[in-house]
Amino acid sequence: MRIECRHYKEDDFIRVRDFLKNIFGKWSVGHVFMPARWEYIVFHPNIVPLKQAGVFEQIGLWEEEGEIVAVAHFESELGEVYLDVDPNYSFLYSEMIEYAEANLYEIKEDGRKSIEFHVDDSNETLKALLEKRGYIRDVALYEVYSSRSIVDELPDLKLPEGLHVRNIRKKEDDGRRLRVLWRGFDHAGEPDPKDLWNSGYMQSAPGYDPSINIVIENAEKNFVAYAGFWYDHLSRAAYIEPVCVDPDYRRMGLASIALTEGMRRCRLLGAENVYVASDAGLYKSLGFSQVSISYSWLKQLSE
Repeated sequence: MRIECRHYKEDDFIRVRDFLKNIFGKWSVGHVFMPARWEYIVFHPNIVPLKQAGVFEQIGLWEEEGEIVAVAHFESELGEVYLDVDPNYSFLYSEMIEYAEANLYEIKEDGRKSIEFHVDDSNETLKALLEKRGYIRDVALYEVYSSRSIVDELPDLKLPEGLHVRNIRKKEDDGRRLRVLWRGFDHAGEPDPKDLWNSGYMQSAPGYDPSINIVIENAEKNFVAYAGFWYDHLSRAAYIEPVCVDPDYRRMGLASIALTEGMRRCRLLGAENVYVASDAGLYKSLGFSQVSISYSWLKQLSE
């Protein structure tokens, strides 16, 4: 059958997400960009300028009889590349690398073209191809996935007096959601009301489920902690993104409490495992362990 490569279009979002869902169980974790992570990125407000500038159209799709079999894409900026392919089509890796070098590179301040592939360390095929093309693995640049089963018992954590845990409510909570994310990620002062659209934009993602986006609020009804979850019924896997705590409420165990409540709710939906792109001590304390590590493979491209 003929395999054709083309550029991404805006209405390909769902098809790419479903492709990632379909291959998630065919590879070991780390070989595939998690479907929920793709959705989170595409609907992140910071990505809007890239969409408006047409940068997403530089993503490459490979199709056979109208079905996606491979995708070459970035996460939040050009120059950082992920190659996702159905294992039966891994022979496309060489072509995908060439496509990425021609379409997904970053231009540095000095005018040089640079590219960085994120490669699971167990993907020997892709590592060998990149090494042959002159790429260098940088062990100081890496990302991990950690996971735990939520079929097992979850910790029973006590909420400090005066605080309340619940799930987010669309529209009604937009202002408070914006505020806890602003403060929780250490931005100074208060968020600009003009950025209120940010909350609505993220919550417009097809897979966004307010019932598993957990907040902790204080007596003044301000949110002081947030733990976001995304759930895929096909793989029975949940993904955590984002997590933050207001600076005035840290070291009280609130992130652990919000995460545990989210995991409990995901389990009720049918989730068996939960993943996070982190190996921070917070997750280790909740029973997570590392299941994959991906290193960056770097190269300066010639003109």
